[in-house]
Amino acid sequence: MNRIRTYGLFATAMVTLVMTVGVGTSLASATGTQLTNAQKVANSKNWVIQEEQLNGQQPTFAYPLMPLADFTQSNGSFQQTLYRPLYWFGTSTGAIDVNQQESMAKLPVMSNGGRTATITMKSGYKWTNGEPVTSYDVMQFLNLFTAYPTAYGVYGPPVNGVSVTIPDVLASASTPNSTTLVLNLTRAVSAHWLLFNPLSEVTPLPQAWDIQAKGWTSAKPLTSGTAVAKAHGNLATVASSCPTHSYIGDGNKTGPSKTNLKDPNGQATILPKSKLGIAKACQEVVSTMFSFANDNTNYAERSTMTGQLWNIADGPWLLSGFNEAKASMSFVRNPGYGGQLAFAKGLNVTPCQSVTGDCYNKLLAGDLTVGGLPSSFASPITSLSQASHAQTAALAKHYNLVVAPSWSIGYSPLNFRSANTGASEDNAVSGDTTARSALYAQPYVGVALNDSYPVKTIDNQVYNGYAYSTFGPIPPLPSNNFASIKSSPYALSKVSALMTSHGWTLQNYSGSNPGGLSKIWTCTSPGTGKSQCGAGVASGATLTFRVDAITTGDTQAQQTVNLWQGAAASVGINLIINGGTFDQTLAKDTPSSTSWDLYTGSGWIYAPDFYPSGEGLWLTGSGGNSGSYSNATNDKNVLGTLNGSVSLNTYAQYLESAPPVIWNFWTVGLDEIASNVGGFQQQATGYSTPDQWYLKK
Repeated sequence: MNRIRTYGLFATAMVTLVMTVGVGTSLASATGTQLTNAQKVANSKNWVIQEEQLNGQQPTFAYPLMPLADFTQSNGSFQQTLYRPLYWFGTSTGAIDVNQQESMAKLPVMSNGGRTATITMKSGYKWTNGEPVTSYDVMQFLNLFTAYPTAYGVYGPPVNGVSVTIPDVLASASTPNSTTLVLNLTRAVSAHWLLFNPLSEVTPLPQAWDIQAKGWTSAKPLTSGTAVAKAHGNLATVASSCPTHSYIGDGNKTGPSKTNLKDPNGQATILPKSKLGIAKACQEVVSTMFSFANDNTNYAERSTMTGQLWNIADGPWLLSGFNEAKASMSFVRNPGYGGQLAFAKGLNVTPCQSVTGDCYNKLLAGDLTVGGLPSSFASPITSLSQASHAQTAALAKHYNLVVAPSWSIGYSPLNFRSANTGASEDNAVSGDTTARSALYAQPYVGVALNDSYPVKTIDNQVYNGYAYSTFGPIPPLPSNNFASIKSSPYALSKVSALMTSHGWTLQNYSGSNPGGLSKIWTCTSPGTGKSQCGAGVASGATLTFRVDAITTGDTQAQQTVNLWQGAAASVGINLIINGGTFDQTLAKDTPSSTSWDLYTGSGWIYAPDFYPSGEGLWLTGSGGNSGSYSNATNDKNVLGTLNGSVSLNTYAQYLESAPPVIWNFWTVGLDEIASNVGGFQQQATGYSTPDQWYLKK
């Protein structure tokens, strides 16, 4: 689960790896006669797919154990094309579920009261060097992750002593044979949570990658991240002493406070002292592979060790070309893939250099198999149900338009540590000396701010109808049964009754009139009674907040925040807009800072970790909790979702009444698919399957 920017593509320190794709039906099933597998093969055997992506980022990291800085859409999509995760998520119906046919292992079998999971690898899958994909390849991943937890961007350390991710949830692990992996957990967990979150993060790694720099010892510094590039794609290596058949961790028996080993980023590990030397060797494996992963110039150069290592794949495609300057890639069918072979002979992927230029022009010319359509070219709609029928007339001859929501939520974090007062934000409310943290401590204030957010207006006026409200921690799309709340419970019309019932009065505002503000809510009944303002809220407090808005260079983001300011002003809420760049805002609005109130432009894509259980978001002390939200009831609910004692519905309903953020919206993607192509299936999980695309004639 990863925090990302809502407006546009992924641009934070915690970006995610998924593509902007979503739910829908297979075009093959929607366009008439079904072809046999033999017909698909015959039609497509010499076909090369031409795919253009709206995302302009190029892959910069080839190793599946990706650090936070490299945890991007481009890198994840690139890797999944070559190296399959243990479990594949994305089904033919578009539902958020594991795809058993595409997964490398059978579903885990739970035992020991939910404390043990036994995983059996499927037969037939192999690496391109001829070795089979085995349980030892999974163990290699687990050991490297255990020795170097912050090497992987999804890692979250224990929260208040409770382990919430691999490897911390593993008490032990074993490989009785090459096809079996047994995981013993530190506590009983829900089978659904284990599969959808911790196990969704795991990718088997080939034994050929279990290497370290030649001459390395535990007394020497770790391999430089630039060593391979400086050596023009080569580095002398030897087999590592990091084990791949036995597990090196011991769960919480050691505990982060008792071990002597920290990873290179200072994160305490969960290793016994007897394994410290081995763990350092494992860390060197990671650092060595990181050096090769950073050498993107040579990804496809088979004359280099970089190119040779990344050619060891178990997925349906092999990398055949990589143009670093143009961020373009080419792939060829992997004839040794253990699953259904790709129907197409090849795949060329190029990002748009200009969203409104070359990408659209290539679509107009009919040169693409699949291409993203900028929403500015799409016909305005009033409901997402109209989107698939909103095809641009100029493209209808060659393409079918497919709507692509994502398994995501958009929100604006509130800073529950803010020491700012209304007076410090706006001198027109000089009597307001109450810290914003005291306001946020009153759940009704968060509800009022949510009521003020005009999602429908923003959708229609800024995004031509191609956005949708995300009104809680559970994404509303694709349709799911995780939560009973199916539409936004918030509305401008609810603000007056809510604030009045808590001791607030609308009073004249004499300031600079931001957004058309003429009256402002002011606390006139301080105290802790049922109809009073609440603890710590003094008489004269106002609903005044500074909004650090990520707007620089983004017209739609500026329009969005202007509409919100105007809507809030119409119901007595004073928003002071402070525009800036993404980097400026995130550098200043950190969890430890007390000098910000709230910021725009954030959100979360549940991938990997597809179960929206919240341990990475609003659990007290969690890594994604950028606003320092802390609520005992919510903590109990979140931890309960991990073992199945609390439903996601209960968790979501509570956060409706005690919101940690201002829920807002997400935009859908629009994909143009050539009309002669079948097998294209939208996946909100972000797992793309061009190997399943075929020519219908």
